[in-house]
Amino acid sequence: MLKILIAFAFAASFLLGLESYRSAQLQARRTAEQTELLQGLSSLRDPVVLQLVADWRLAYPEPDENRLQELRDLAQQLHADPNALSVPGAENAQSNATPPAGAMPTVDLPLAAINAGV
Repeated sequence: MLKILIAFAFAASFLLGLESYRSAQLQARRTAEQTELLQGLSSLRDPVVLQLVADWRLAYPEPDENRLQELRDLAQQLHADPNALSVPGAENAQSNATPPAGAMPTVDLPLAAINAGV
């Protein structure tokens, strides 16, 4: 009876170790694919895409399958149209949108008023 119990414990720990190894290998493949996709996006040398790459690396250092699929789709779209994230004229446009309810209004103060502590 003791031998069966020991054999069962050994088999269970072996299977747990095997599953842990398989999981680590799968995560390593996902991380490597993410690195490759992000390097491909960086090669586009678009400032908006480069910011996206930097933000993605910070947000998802070890991606799950859903995030990796999202990145694959995004990379495919950006390779087809590198300007897909750019908004025409956005760098010179001023927002005329109504701020959300409860938002603090922005006030343009002259520099002298700011320096005076008004």
